[in-house]
Amino acid sequence: MTALDSIARARSARRKRDLEMVAAWAAGQSHAEIARAFQLSTENVKDRLERHFRAKQREASSDPFDKISLACERGSSGKA
Repeated sequence: MTALDSIARARSARRKRDLEMVAAWAAGQSHAEIARAFQLSTENVKDRLERHFRAKQREASSDPFDKISLACERGSSGKA
């Protein structure tokens, strides 16, 4: 396994965890409940949820500058 494989696996696991946090938030759990469940700080949970929803807004935007900033955040591949 290469270092890039390890990075990709970690990124995938982090994305899966973030989507689970979004689902928990959508189900009505508080930031504190989600933080306890994932063993993270409340601020970290808030930040991750905010990033998720900000990325969704950019994806839905028709503003080309939003698309550029989204691509820059994700890297040159355009993948999260």
